[in-house]
Amino acid sequence: MLEKIRVDLPDPGPGEVTVEVRAAGMNPADYKHFGPGQDPKLLPLTIRNEVAGVISALGPDTEIRFAGDPAGDEVVVFRVADGYSTALNASAEDVFVKPSTLSFPQAANLLLVGTTAAETLDVIGLSAGEVVLVHGAAGGVGTSVVQQARLLRCERRRDGERARLRRSPTRVAGQAHRPDREDVPAERGAARR
Repeated sequence: MLEKIRVDLPDPGPGEVTVEVRAAGMNPADYKHFGPGQDPKLLPLTIRNEVAGVISALGPDTEIRFAGDPAGDEVVVFRVADGYSTALNASAEDVFVKPSTLSFPQAANLLLVGTTAAETLDVIGLSAGEVVLVHGAAGGVGTSVVQQARLLRCERRRDGERARLRRSPTRVAGQAHRPDREDVPAERGAARR
């Protein structure tokens, strides 16, 4: 059971910013943190990881990576320990400009899956022209892997082309294909145009 409590937030220290939280991310890692099966001795727990909000204060000698006066700037913050709060202090190194095309709730769920996907592509050393096959890329990380692989100009293959991919000299790490309506067999209930 979640419980709302009031905590006084201190002024940000050196290298910190205060962010007024507008939205907090919810990811499987968050649910596993407080979900069933947790050791009750660990309670109380805070829900965390990532938020989107507005900078309201800077600590002494704090610099932000983006230009101008950051007070009032819309940002995302990742990794935090207490994201489900109305405001929090975070290291300035963990604060990034919120993309203007995203709402606060969209941005609040951007970095955990985005960095996981980016690190995956980095670890496998994916480069332009290589083929990636991601099975079941409907979740956050899989979707982000596909989007980032496309930005790297990696080759796309349909899921049904697996046999040819296995024989390819190109390393296969993953690729997602979202079927068009025409790709889904009629017996599975697909509407035809």
